[in-house]
Formats: sequence, structure tokens, C-alpha cells
Amino acid sequence: MDNENEEVVQDTTYNFEVEMQKKIVALLFQDFTYLSTVGVELIKPSFFDNVYLQNICQWIISYYEQYHTKPTESVLLTELNNYTSKYAIPIVEQENFASVIRSLTTTVIEDAQYIKDQALDFAKSVAMRDAISKLVDMYDKTNDYEKAISIIDDALSVGAGTNLG
Repeated sequence: MDNENEEVVQDTTYNFEVEMQKKIVALLFQDFTYLSTVGVELIKPSFFDNVYLQNICQWIISYYEQYHTKPTESVLLTELNNYTSKYAIPIVEQENFASVIRSLTTTVIEDAQYIKDQALDFAKSVAMRDAISKLVDMYDKTNDYEKAISIIDDALSVGAGTNLG
């Protein structure tokens, strides 16, 4: 049973190296066009297997959704302070967290198009897996073919019509 749960986690988190995952968050932070047109739809905090990146991603997306712009480093550090106060995070962890936030401004992303393509492929894969799972559950309960079509259409539309370049 543990292997089954591990497989589910691996299927819904990036299987990329941590440095690539950092670059995905750095893209959200540095590239407003990517954040506002694609990132909010495609990048989910739960996709990251690193708690720092999960939280930073959530803070970036939440800030964008509320203010329609990207947060500054200062905003992210304030969110970190709020988070560490709420959850009594040890000083060493706070410093590591802050270091990741500060690195977002200096991260050079020479392979941005590749990273965008990989993130898109992953999001499409997760959406299709989720749709298939919903369809299996729905099949056991109802014969609502219109709903089934809607679920498939939603999965197929992930990232559709976006220009990642």
C-alpha cells in the first residue's frame, strides 16, 4: 500500500531536480507575462516536492490573484515572517527559506523555454490523470455523458492557446 501512495505523490509532483524546480518558481517571480498568462493556470504549489518552493509558489500566486502584479522580494520575505511566526519555524530553517527567496532575483534562467515546456507537459499529464480518475469514479455512480465530456474537455484545454515563448 505504501508503494501505491508513493506512486500517487510522484505522479503529482515534479520529477525534476531541485534546481529546475527553483527555476520554475524563479520564472513565476521574474517573468510577469509568464505568471499572468500561463503560470497561474499551470503551476500548482502541490507540484513541488520541496516545502520552501511550495510555499513561495503559493505566496506568488496568491499575491498575483489579489493584486494582479508580481510580488517583490520584500513581500515574499514578509510572507515568510508571517509563516514562520504562525508555525514557529526554527531560525536555521527561516534563514534557509529566506536564502531561497533572495536567490529568486538572481537566478539566471537561460533555458526558460525548455522549463516552460516541461512545466506545461507536466501540467497536461496531471490534468489528464485527474480527469481519468474522475471518469472512473463517475462511471461507477452515474451515466452522465455530458459531464464526462466536460471533464475530458477541461483536461485537454490545460495550457491550450498559450504562447510560452
